[in-house]
Amino acid sequence: MENNKNYWKTGVIVTLIFIIGYLAGIGTLFSLRYVRERNVPPMRNPAETLAMLSERLNLTQRQKTAVREIVLQTRRDLFTIREEARPQVRMRLETAQDEIAALLNEEQRETFDQLIEERLKPLMDMRKRMPRRENRMR
Repeated sequence: MENNKNYWKTGVIVTLIFIIGYLAGIGTLFSLRYVRERNVPPMRNPAETLAMLSERLNLTQRQKTAVREIVLQTRRDLFTIREEARPQVRMRLETAQDEIAALLNEEQRETFDQLIEERLKPLMDMRKRMPRRENRMR
């Protein structure tokens, strides 16, 4: 009889742990969604931007057309600015790495070089997999 009672207690405890885990998972998903929506602008592409502005501002068809052109032109301009600034950013990062490396002893420098490789390699691999942004402007 005692063994049967322990069996049920164990079953109830396992079930409660499962339910608590399930609820924690759901809570985490809702929390992440809330944080993402509050901290990341909803405008990821021109169509989303135009849809949001059109809905919020109740734009006429003529206004929608004009706003669409402004959004697309702005996106093209920002892409150009980023492309023009990329070499300067890369040079400044390389200069900072060289300045830091100059302060380190040989053992530290080897570790530093490994850290740089570990941090940059995944970033460069990710960039290779991403489609070119100029193709996504349309």
